[in-house]
Amino acid sequence: MRYQNNKVQSRRINPIFLIILVIIVIGIVGIFSAKNWYNRSVNKAISEDEPIELIVNEGDTFKDVLTNFESSGLINSTLPIQVYLKLNGINPSIKAGIYEIPEGYNMLEVIELLETGTFKPAIWVTIREGLKYETIADVFDDQLSGVTNFDKSEFLTLVQNPSSIVFRSSEVQAFVDSIVPTGKPMRGILYPDTYRVDQDMDTTQIIEMMVVNFIDKLEANGIDYTVYLNNPNFNLYDGIVLGSIIEKEASAWDDRAEISGVFHNRLNSGVALQSDATVNFATGKNDAGVELIDQNIDSPYNTYKYPGLPPTPINNPRIESIIAALRPNSTDYFYFYHTPDGKTFYNVNYSDHVNGVCRDLGC
Repeated sequence: MRYQNNKVQSRRINPIFLIILVIIVIGIVGIFSAKNWYNRSVNKAISEDEPIELIVNEGDTFKDVLTNFESSGLINSTLPIQVYLKLNGINPSIKAGIYEIPEGYNMLEVIELLETGTFKPAIWVTIREGLKYETIADVFDDQLSGVTNFDKSEFLTLVQNPSSIVFRSSEVQAFVDSIVPTGKPMRGILYPDTYRVDQDMDTTQIIEMMVVNFIDKLEANGIDYTVYLNNPNFNLYDGIVLGSIIEKEASAWDDRAEISGVFHNRLNSGVALQSDATVNFATGKNDAGVELIDQNIDSPYNTYKYPGLPPTPINNPRIESIIAALRPNSTDYFYFYHTPDGKTFYNVNYSDHVNGVCRDLGC
């Protein structure tokens, strides 16, 4: 009997062995579960229904992209993807730009997209300073025709009637509503610059993009437009009107503030601005000066005939011209003229002005 009991005892499984076995099994199951967990996360589509626009700024890392996805609700957690990258020795080197992630793309495909820099289809369009909105419409129409949703007729209708536009941005809506007087077009706030136009942008979005740029330029130069809203003497719209004149009248960068000082002296004294640029706007000409007959046309834009500012800007000026209009030099000058070599001469009184013009330009 004693021999048999010893034999039975020898067949019992060692408890320590059982514990180790259980730990191994749990570990194997855990490894497979974890692998399945992060593989499933990596291979899951970011969006099944529609493309996703992603903006990667200079200096952004792939971790920043993941955080963006998580905060936007496109992924539940960044952890499984980070684990996958770590285990597979993947360290994405992404390129800054605007991307369109197609529907059905998983994280591995997104990584490839960001590393190769396959950006969202777009067209770059340059709008020069000092253009009328009619010319801006022509430029967009010429470069975007057939490849975007831009419509020239719609563009002209909207900028002529800004009250009919419903902007996506409440900030832009408030800006346009407060700056542009009722019944007047958006001339003056369609900022001249080089724009990236995505192929899915519509006409309203393009207009909004230009206004956003205008607001950004004001803020970057320390101009709080709300400060000028209730200024009875010279508000921001007045500054844009005068800035559009300065844009055409200045022949050099350092002329702008001084020319602005001349125009402010005239405005404050009730003397007509006598700007050739405003007369050319009225006649549709683009000459360096104006003929005597044109100085007598009956138009509110004829600043030889009517003192004060014209009713609207005459073009879309760059920010430097608007800054000059808002921050003129303090000067005693009431007159200026340009010579063919680009020099500008200033005078306090009319007789000196005439003598200078005859000496340098001929009478």
